[in-house]
Amino acid sequence: MEKLDKKNIENIMRLTSLQQSMLFSYVMDADSRECHEQLSLIISGDIKLDLLEKSWNFVVENNEMLRTVFRWKGIESPVQIVKKNHEITIHSFDFTNELEKCREVEKIKLKDLNTRIDITKETLRVYLCKLEDYKYEMIITNHHILYDGWSNGIILKELFDAYSCFYDGSKPKELKKTKFSEFVNYTTKLNKNDHKKYWDYYFNGSNDVRCCFEGKEKGKYKEILYKLDSETARKIEEFSKKNRVSLAALLYTTWGILMQKFSNSKEVIFGTTVSGRTDKIRNIDSMVGLFINIIPIVVKSKDEDLLIDVVRRVDETLSERKDFENTPLVDIKEYLNLKTNEELFNSVVTVENYPLTISENKALTIEEFSMIEKNNYNISLQILTFDGIEFKFDFNSLVVNEDIVRGFTEKLDNIISGLLKNGDTKLSELE
Repeated sequence: MEKLDKKNIENIMRLTSLQQSMLFSYVMDADSRECHEQLSLIISGDIKLDLLEKSWNFVVENNEMLRTVFRWKGIESPVQIVKKNHEITIHSFDFTNELEKCREVEKIKLKDLNTRIDITKETLRVYLCKLEDYKYEMIITNHHILYDGWSNGIILKELFDAYSCFYDGSKPKELKKTKFSEFVNYTTKLNKNDHKKYWDYYFNGSNDVRCCFEGKEKGKYKEILYKLDSETARKIEEFSKKNRVSLAALLYTTWGILMQKFSNSKEVIFGTTVSGRTDKIRNIDSMVGLFINIIPIVVKSKDEDLLIDVVRRVDETLSERKDFENTPLVDIKEYLNLKTNEELFNSVVTVENYPLTISENKALTIEEFSMIEKNNYNISLQILTFDGIEFKFDFNSLVVNEDIVRGFTEKLDNIISGLLKNGDTKLSELE
């Protein structure tokens, strides 16, 4: 393990509960690539490598989590250490004369995914592949322990703004950010009694909750994408506004009912990803870091229930739990008398309503992007809502059959169609 220069240490912090969980998985399985994230961007414009590297290091300088490494050996509790200085070197490749450009880029991506991120010294890995004149693919890799999806948008905006300034010969404005330690301190000072009372109340009466997609086999993860047509997506958003329910509540309900049908149960549980960006921390929306949390939701229903009534109950739950979204999952398990290594749920739903800004300035434009994220849930569902509505299923193919997941798309259509009939469809009427 690389020894750190004490003179280059800005701060030392404890880890948040979610970071501890990620670190535990990282340490216990050296072959795992869980939490390995790879963002790919197709960029058009005039990229000068020296200016791009300078821009990246400006962003790193302004965001402490991009200068943060981790230590756990020989100490009582693991810590994250913010370095005063940490420079990024871009790995650049020129494929302008290659016939199989895509294949060459895919080789780089695959090698990167198969190379474990050393969180004791690495923060980001950045690759720049020149495809043709004024067209590039930039690949950004990080471990999820450093920052969340919301942070990607912040990083890219600051990167492109800085590049635009350097390109024009000016200096970008230094940014004053709230320290991540404020969030760490906030999470450690949460009133556990209040949080326990809420979760005890929430789970009261939930004695027959079904946890779907059980299985401990580690298999190859596969991905299936399904995008609603633009007219259906528009109607869903209109329905949400008309009935004064959040889009998230509507989408969680859709997944919950699908799970009920799949498991032949009236009460199911799954995880939901929340932003964790509390207004108790000033300027938290401009911070880079891991703020998200994963907490359970239970969807209950009866055959005679109208779909809209189930949506309203879920929406009410989302409102009630707002002040308790930062409860660590390990604490919720404790309240339910579960062991730390016992699973409360095997599927997680993330509603992503923050766009990865398709930035445009004088020099560069992001044309398109894609993201690879690895986790340990048997099935995870990302629902992208900033350009229509798209469902992205990532699933463990040893536990969840691919044909079953493909069948989910048809069932989603049936549930959504039932909702759009003013929500007056009874659950018993759904196929």
